[in-house]
Amino acid sequence: MELTGKQKHHLRALGHHLDPVVWLGKNGLDAPQLDFIDQALWDHELIKVKVGKSAPFDVKEMIEIVEAETGALCVQKIGKLGMFFRPNADEPKIRVPGFKADPASLVRPRLRASENPSQGE
Repeated sequence: MELTGKQKHHLRALGHHLDPVVWLGKNGLDAPQLDFIDQALWDHELIKVKVGKSAPFDVKEMIEIVEAETGALCVQKIGKLGMFFRPNADEPKIRVPGFKADPASLVRPRLRASENPSQGE
């Protein structure tokens, strides 16, 4: 999944008024926070995540982790804030002009791991 500059600009304009959905602090970015981010992306498709002063990592590390764990794309980074986009395959809410995503890339990575029935044994 890749976005052009114009598509990122479109998403940044849509997300300008949004407040951060997740604030990360001294507890870092572990499974509960990643699950919450994943669910927020599923519900809203476009979210902001803010890294607090006491966080044990910087915003670049947070962006890398969120992109890898959720399949989302970072649309914008300003200071300690990252804006992420991941389209919802079932009920898309945001239409990005000219954007065509591979349906396989829209599967929720974190949900995929937690739905594996062999993990709880």
